[in-house]
Amino acid sequence: MDPELKNIQLEEYTDPNGLVKFQKDLLDIEAKDMRVTDRFKFGVLLCKERQTTEQEMFQNVKGSKEWDHFLSLLGDTVQLKGFQGFSGGLDTKNDTTGTHSVFTSWEGFQIMFHVSTLLPTTDENIQNNVSKKRHIGNDIVLIVFQEQSSEPFQPSTIQSQYIQIIVVVRCLGKITRETTPLYQVTVATYEHIPRFGPPVSFPPIYFSDVKFREWLLSLVVNAELAAYNSKNFQEKFRIVYKTQLAEILKSIDRRKSS
Repeated sequence: MDPELKNIQLEEYTDPNGLVKFQKDLLDIEAKDMRVTDRFKFGVLLCKERQTTEQEMFQNVKGSKEWDHFLSLLGDTVQLKGFQGFSGGLDTKNDTTGTHSVFTSWEGFQIMFHVSTLLPTTDENIQNNVSKKRHIGNDIVLIVFQEQSSEPFQPSTIQSQYIQIIVVVRCLGKITRETTPLYQVTVATYEHIPRFGPPVSFPPIYFSDVKFREWLLSLVVNAELAAYNSKNFQEKFRIVYKTQLAEILKSIDRRKSS
């Protein structure tokens, strides 16, 4: 129990309407708990050959066949306007966050991907790429797809106070009529993030197939859940929930005194 809650004096509250409202408010708090969710949003950033800065990567508006193949593994390309599923904060009315995105339903979860090449690109000043930075920079898990011959990716390249885990998928070949490329995967996390699975194989080389898709989706979902259970996030949740509970108790007091 939170030490600040120990001295709270509980008393019987018998107002039927107030009890219904109290129960609804508690359920609303529970529904907003990100640690118990069936909806996820993940950033997906394209890194082309010789790109080493965040600005260069955010300026990409299209990728190679290998990039398109990777996106098709993640999910389906959906039109945002009128989309009825989980939008992950994307605009489904006026196309202000692009016209399409990538979405999938997997193991009972709804997953929306914030894809860098599908979000609107403005000008060469990264400060003005508001939509890309606002969505991808505020995701907890970021997937970086590196095209063949890219420089080794440095996690410090992406400036974000919110991203906790970066999964780097490096393409090791080209798509041909006979073959699809292999992927090399590395995972970078902050030290405070608890361990999560499934583990990265050794060597960390994967075929770009359905098995890889299942492994990757499991990895990013578990990564986000692990972040929620880290000490940093637990403290943030505690502060938010304490504030919300205090507001509920104040509203009860107001109804009792009125």
